[in-house]
Amino acid sequence: KGDPRAGRAVALGDVEPELEKLRIKAVSRVRDYLMHKFSTLRKPKTNFQIIQQNVLRKHIDLIRFLQEHGGEVFGEVHASYVDTMSKVYMAHFHNYTAALMRLLKETAGPQTLLAGEEHRGAFSGLFTSVGKGSSAMPGIVATDNSNAPEAYQIGARGEILEELDAPPRIPHVAEAKKEKLPYEEVFRCMQKLLMETSTSEFVFCTDFFGETKTYSRVFAGATSIVEENVTTAMPSLYDPMTLLLVIRVNSQHQSVMLDRSLHCLDTHFDRVAMLAWPRLKAVFDAHLVSLRQAQGSALVTKHPGPHLINKRFAELAKSIFIL
Repeated sequence: KGDPRAGRAVALGDVEPELEKLRIKAVSRVRDYLMHKFSTLRKPKTNFQIIQQNVLRKHIDLIRFLQEHGGEVFGEVHASYVDTMSKVYMAHFHNYTAALMRLLKETAGPQTLLAGEEHRGAFSGLFTSVGKGSSAMPGIVATDNSNAPEAYQIGARGEILEELDAPPRIPHVAEAKKEKLPYEEVFRCMQKLLMETSTSEFVFCTDFFGETKTYSRVFAGATSIVEENVTTAMPSLYDPMTLLLVIRVNSQHQSVMLDRSLHCLDTHFDRVAMLAWPRLKAVFDAHLVSLRQAQGSALVTKHPGPHLINKRFAELAKSIFIL
């Protein structure tokens, strides 16, 4: 191929048709083999990562052969892989996030404000601008109990920051134990699964296809499912502790991916941060408004000891300092 004299060789005219037939046959057989292997990835309950690592990775030379000699056939094989794996991941993440949301525990509602108990009617519509244009997320139940301690205290929930590397929850196991999860734990599990799966897929696509664009096409749908969950959840979250924990988890997960020298989820982490920070600001603004709108009688206590609002603020300030 690299010798210019070969094109002038008389023998080439005799063997070239046979070589072309051999190329077509080889390309066809390689195509059929890889397409069959890709079809096994679609089977229910298939561990596709095992197939990728133990079966497909052994045949990188076949992909290189198609890239060099297969022309349009490589495009067909590549498109088949992208279509197969994008659907597999989307179904996987859709089912997983839906199962986690069924385990979601009751969360703080719009009445859990610093000065929101004594004159609740004064704060009706306080969050209208916060969640305008959005509806409450199915699965998130907001309590009307303005005394809910989790709205002001971090408590044991802060332990999530020490368990960032813990495996994602298995929903049916948690359901059997009758466990209920706060949203920050639901988020941690979703994003932990996203990180581990995307790391595996990114490394595989880079090795197998020799470029990173394949990963982007394969994983775009799965990433969008997690981001859609966060986007829909935000208007239903009134607890600053939940929002602060989501921000911390997201930031530390990004650091983990940077330690792996992987930037494939950078855009995702930025999008989550851009959703959580404005929502946190809106919630804190609502707390300030509740204090400004509190009537005089609500700020006077008839009992010895600190005022209820002072207790709430102290707990809230302490939790923020811890985080």
